[in-house]
Amino acid sequence: MDWNDKEAVSEYNRAWRAKNADRLRGYRLAHLEDSRRRNRKYRERHRERLNADAANAARRYRKRYPERVDAVRRRCTQNRKSPKERARLALQRAVRDGRIHKPSICEYCSRDVRRARLHGHHDDYKRALHVTWLCARCHGRAHRKAG
Repeated sequence: MDWNDKEAVSEYNRAWRAKNADRLRGYRLAHLEDSRRRNRKYRERHRERLNADAANAARRYRKRYPERVDAVRRRCTQNRKSPKERARLALQRAVRDGRIHKPSICEYCSRDVRRARLHGHHDDYKRALHVTWLCARCHGRAHRKAG
């Protein structure tokens, strides 16, 4: 093999990584803390440059895709003050703070699902903390019935 041929070396490396995927995964897992520590140190030492790079990347993105940025801004400002958004955020904070317990069972079909998969369905957005806990399927049905 010609080690000066970039494409040949790349192909060789790709094949070696595919062949030794389990070995590489094991090494990464065994040295995970070391890797995290090195990355943390690097980010601390180069914080200013990394922040500047991120800011420049964001600036370039905004310049290159102004229509996408405007669409996101419009969507965010539209929903910011809507009753639906306020109710959702109030419920989210109440669950996070422990004022409301999020069950693991859908109130319609009694299906046991992970907590993250349950949706708090508001019948009335003015009563933000009064919700019915539904799985995704029943939540969709509830909205189709209401709509």
